[in-house]
Amino acid sequence: MAMRLKEKENWRSHRFPTLPSEDPTKVIFLDVDGVLRPLTAGGFRAMMVDGEWALRAETADFISSSLLAVRHIVEQTGALIVLSSEWRRDQPMREGVDNILAEYEMRPCATWTPTDLQRDMGTDNPFRAFTERRAREISQWVGGNPQVKQWVVIDDINMADADGERKPGTLLMAPRIVQTHRKIGLTLEQAKAAVRILRGEKLPPQILAIQPHMELT
Repeated sequence: MAMRLKEKENWRSHRFPTLPSEDPTKVIFLDVDGVLRPLTAGGFRAMMVDGEWALRAETADFISSSLLAVRHIVEQTGALIVLSSEWRRDQPMREGVDNILAEYEMRPCATWTPTDLQRDMGTDNPFRAFTERRAREISQWVGGNPQVKQWVVIDDINMADADGERKPGTLLMAPRIVQTHRKIGLTLEQAKAAVRILRGEKLPPQILAIQPHMELT
C-alpha cells in the first residue's frame, strides 16, 4: 500500500490529465480480482462467487499501475466503466471500487451488469459455467443499452471460452476480451489494446498463453 501511495503522490505532483467528457457509446466491462488486484490463492478470498460473504471492501492490495492503466483507457476514449466483477453484488464492494477510482481522479462506475442470472448447472465444469454466465450478463447489458457501439471486456478469465457454448442472445466475447494475468493485473500495453478495440479496430483475441490456475469457491 505504501508503494501505491508513493506512486499516486508522484503522479499527483504532476496532476492527472483532465478526463474527456463521457462517451456513452463506449463501455469498459471491468473485473476487479486479477485485474485491479492480485487474485489470491484459492480463488475469491475477499468475496465468494455470488457474494455470499462479502461485507467489506479491502482495497489495500489494489495495483497502482493497473489503476493507471484503466485511467489511460478512460483518458483516451471517454468510455464509461460498467462493473462486471463479483464485487458488484454488494454495495460496500461497489463503493470500494468507486472510492479507489476516485483516488485516481476517475469517475465512479456508471452501473453494473445484471446479478440475477443463474449459472448453467447442466455442465460438469463449474468454471466454464461461470464464464458462460458472465458472457450472458455482459450481453444482456449491451442488449439493453443500444447507444453502446464499442465495448471491451477486461477480465482475468478467458471470456472467449464462452463462445463455444453460446446461448441465444449471447454476444461473441473473443473480439472484445483483454485478458489480464491474475497476479499482475492490467498493464499499460493491455490498456493500449483496449483503447484500440474501443476505437473499432479489429485485433486478434487478446488472450494470455499461460495463466496461473484458479479454482472457484
